Amino acid sequence: MGWRDHADQRGRLPAGRTESCPVVFTYRGDEVAAQAVGGAIRYDISCDQARGRWYIHASWKAAPAPVTPLDGLRQHSVVAIDVNHGHLDAAVLAPDGNVLGAPATIPLDLAGLPSGTRDGHLRAAITSLIAPP
Repeated sequence: MGWRDHADQRGRLPAGRTESCPVVFTYRGDEVAAQAVGGAIRYDISCDQARGRWYIHASWKAAPAPVTPLDGLRQHSVVAIDVNHGHLDAAVLAPDGNVLGAPATIPLDLAGLPSGTRDGHLRAAITSLIAPP
């Protein structure tokens, strides 16, 4: 008898009933295994009865990247981006705070747009400033 013999229409097993089988994570399996050794993993399990398959999705919080001390950041040039109403301004700043080269301005009309569209336009504008052409 397999899980289909005990599961309801939504793939749920009766209370107290368990099933076990080997599981393989074909996508990012090495990361799942590494996380399982030393950290918590959240598993979301779903059933597709039409295909006779169970799906397991694993997720976890990545460790935060180390924070670079401010003195370390001041040793290199940085890109400064200023979000304004209707446009973005950007400039490359030298370690001493002076502007290197000419600042760039990108028109950015976000008025009346849904939040997802605004986010997309803003991301595209910032990407055009920091990504090489």
